[in-house]
Order: sequence, then structure tokens, then C-alpha cells
Amino acid sequence: ITISLFTDTFGSTTDEPIIITSISSCLETINNIQTFNQRKFNLSTIKSNRYEYYDFYIDKSSITTTIPKYRIFVIDNTEAIDYIGSCAALFVPIGRETEYQFSTFQGLYNICQISKYKRLLAIRLNKPYSFTSYDILQKELDSIILSLAPSSLINEHSEKIPYMILGNSNDNLWECIDRGVSTQSGEYIVEEAPVEGNDNAVLRRLIFLQNQNLIQTEVKMTLSTNQTISKKKNNSKSKSKTKTNTTNASLNVDMELDFDYTYIDEHHISALLSFILNNDLITSCCNKNSNANNTLFTGLIIGLGGGAFPMCLQRYLPKLQLVICEIDDQLEAIAKKHFGFKLNKISRVVIDDGINVINQIYSSVTSNESKVYDINKPLAYIFIDADSKDLSLGITAPPAAFITLDILNKLHEMLLPNGLLVLNVVARDNRLFDVLLNDIKNIFKSLNRGRVFSIKPSEEIVNRTIIAVKGIPEDITIFKSTNNKNQKKIASNLTNKREIFEWESNLESWLKATSQVSDPLKLLELLSQVSDPL
Repeated sequence: ITISLFTDTFGSTTDEPIIITSISSCLETINNIQTFNQRKFNLSTIKSNRYEYYDFYIDKSSITTTIPKYRIFVIDNTEAIDYIGSCAALFVPIGRETEYQFSTFQGLYNICQISKYKRLLAIRLNKPYSFTSYDILQKELDSIILSLAPSSLINEHSEKIPYMILGNSNDNLWECIDRGVSTQSGEYIVEEAPVEGNDNAVLRRLIFLQNQNLIQTEVKMTLSTNQTISKKKNNSKSKSKTKTNTTNASLNVDMELDFDYTYIDEHHISALLSFILNNDLITSCCNKNSNANNTLFTGLIIGLGGGAFPMCLQRYLPKLQLVICEIDDQLEAIAKKHFGFKLNKISRVVIDDGINVINQIYSSVTSNESKVYDINKPLAYIFIDADSKDLSLGITAPPAAFITLDILNKLHEMLLPNGLLVLNVVARDNRLFDVLLNDIKNIFKSLNRGRVFSIKPSEEIVNRTIIAVKGIPEDITIFKSTNNKNQKKIASNLTNKREIFEWESNLESWLKATSQVSDPLKLLELLSQVSDPL
């Protein structure tokens, strides 16, 4: 049989029908519609701490993609007294979806409170769709928005749902230069934008469309010496000459772009800063007289992305042997093609599941078995920089499998004394972040008297960095500096006051050893954001 249903799985009318060719598929579709109607019933009342999202597939005839056209977040406000209405809709500014205020419960809840509505429906307009005007969007969304409104509004016919637009979109600056599908991570796009005030550089970023709240990688690419960018003028703004699925935008095809080491993501800067907690590692890996074929220290990175962080490590710690694990076998090619990724002779990329690699290295390190990935001794550095595509989880980075007690204990055992475990954490539920932090503290502080630190590099991003140091006895707390002098307060129960001042000295020596004219990544400034949670 063949059945055409002009509806999506949520019961909304669509221009393109769902083609059903079996009884089982028909029953599944009907069940999905019933499920959404049950959800609509649950949405009829305002609920404390409600934070849900719904995906809507509309007008798919113009583009081939599995990505929903809209993702609508539902946030309820039960605290305010002076409401001005039951429900309001907000268009998340295009190009600013990853900002804290638009990508987290707390950020959207603050907007809901300020707007003084009982319910906020935050509408994210997904890539790779194109959008013309908000008036057209509103007409397309009216019936959907009404279905997500609380019953108090539905019963009050005189009340209308206002559509709000906050701030400016910057999507017009970004142009897609490549698009594809990864068997592991799904659809992705590579975007490019001009750098304000610099005609010889562009920004590039990698986004997986299944998780558009997160920019996977963003780098700055600068033209090689004696080259200049040729740009197409259009309304006084730089526009790409290159269409989708090409390798260049805003540039002539014969020009070479270099990875710019002065620009990486803030959470990667935090991960780089963690090395000041092991000055022996810095000294050895920056020593020009050391033998590259007799590397003393090895680091493991789980998650390649666009390769920006490994590239940066090779500049700041050229003698550190890196093993980079990436589950997606297409990412290395993307990183080389668009982000200038290349490895030195002592490092390698391993295509495998991160948990498998951890278990293999753990067995090799702890049982003196044969070398795995040229490793049979404890590691100096481990960085977990992987994420989950399931946004329903309170923690989307690292994936749950990497933060079990079993894996955390193995990671601890795999480290040398004074070795560093660093985790890039994206937690939209602060309670789950605290649980993870306590688990790590219990392992590292109770064994070998280690320490645990955290860095929140900016209030504008969701990422936080946890740094666990194996086997250092002193406890030091660093508070935010004042007057840009990085002044520090030391808690009364701390013993080694000298070390805290050594960190700045070590950092300055490190920058000098790697021929950094200044501090391009502002590591000294970020040093004041390191905290030792009690």
C-alpha cells in the first residue's frame, strides 16, 4: 500500500507529504502524532523549571537534509508576579545561536523573566535553511506557536502571542564554503567570514547540524607572506566568491592560508593554560636541545574537531608527543582541507572510539604489555574534548561514557605523577556539573593528594574547563585580578604561597621559550580565572 499524509510527525500540516508504504510505518506515524498531542496536553499548564524543545520539519521540498527547519525551546516562568501576558515567541538571532543567553536554560529563562511572560517559545532557525523575512516566518509558524501555548492563552481569545527579536543577527557575515555528510556525525557545514579590520585573514568554523548550539571549531586563517586577499565588494561588505562544496571563500584559488596561532576557542585556551601546573612538562617539551626521537612526555587528546588545539600545542609544546583520537574518520580530511591541520613527525591521529583507545592504553600502561600507539608508559597529559549530539542530556560534553567512575579512575591511573587530566565540559544543568566535579575531586584528591581546578573563561559561553592534577600536595586558590595586575588572594589555610607567584613567572618563561613576542592568547589574563573549588 501507499499512503500520503500531509502532516509531519507532530501533526502539523506540511506542503510535502509523508509517504507511507507499510502498515507498520503508518501505525508508527500515528503513534508519533498521538505522542505529540499528549505533549501538547502536558504543555497546557505552566510548569516550574520547564525546559523542553521540539523539532519541526516544514517545507523540505527545497533542500535535501535530515535537519529540522525549526527547533523551538519551551521555557516557563513561575516566579514573577507582574505578568504582562501568557506567552511570547522569540526569534533567536541568526548567527548567535551558540551564545550563552540563547543556548542555555538559564540564559533563556532570564529573557523570559525580563519579558514578563509566563512562557517563552524560543525559535531557532536551523542551518542549512535560508530565511527571507520574519513576517513570512511568522505566518508559517503561527499555528505551531499556538499549539505550544498554555491553555490560559488559548482560552482567552483576545490575547495574541507577540514575536520578539533581540539584538542583531550576524549570519550575513558568514557564508557556507563547504557542506557534507559524515557517517558518524551527520550533516556538517564549514562557514567563513571576514575579519574586521584585517584584509589578510578570515574566520572559519565547523558546525555539525545535529548540534547547532555548539561551534565545533572556529579558527582564524591568515594568508601566507606577501599575499593579499581579493574580495568581492557588495554593499561595502566582503562576500565569498566561492559556492558551497568548494575550498575557498573571499580568496583567489591560488592563495595559501596558514593556521593563525593567535586565535583559538576560549575553552581551548583554558586547556592550554593547564600546562602551567606542570612546569617540568613545559621545560622538557620546549627545550630545543632535547632529542625529538626520544620524547619524554606523551599527551592523549580525545576529539580532533578541526584540529585547532593540536596545532596550537605543537607551537607551544613542540616536543610533546600527541596521540589524537577521533571517532569520525572524515574529520581529519576536513581539518586538513579547511583549517590548516597538519601534524609533526612525533604525533599521530588514531581513528577509533575514545573509550576503546583509553582501555587499550590503560592496559598497556598498567600491565607493561606491548606498546599501543607507541605508548607503554604513563601519560603526562589527557584532554577529553568530545561531545554528545543528544541535547536532551544535562551534560553534552564530555559524553556520559567518558565520565563514569570506572573511566575516571582509569584516566587517573594512566597519568604520571603531576600529570594533567583536562575536560572540556558543557553542562546546561549546574547540578550535574557539581556531581562531575565532586567525582573527579574524590578520585584525584583522595589518591596521591592531587588537586582539582576549574576555569570559566567567559560568561558568554557555556564551556567550563576542569583540570585535575595528579599528586601535588598544596592547595591554592586564585581569584579574579583587579587593576589588570593579576593580584591574588591566598586562602588562610594554604601552605605554599610561593608557587602561586611562580605560575606567572613560568608562563612568561614559556612564552619566551616559544618565541611569542607578546601573549597573543591572553594566557596571563585568563590565569586570574582559575579557581580551586572547595
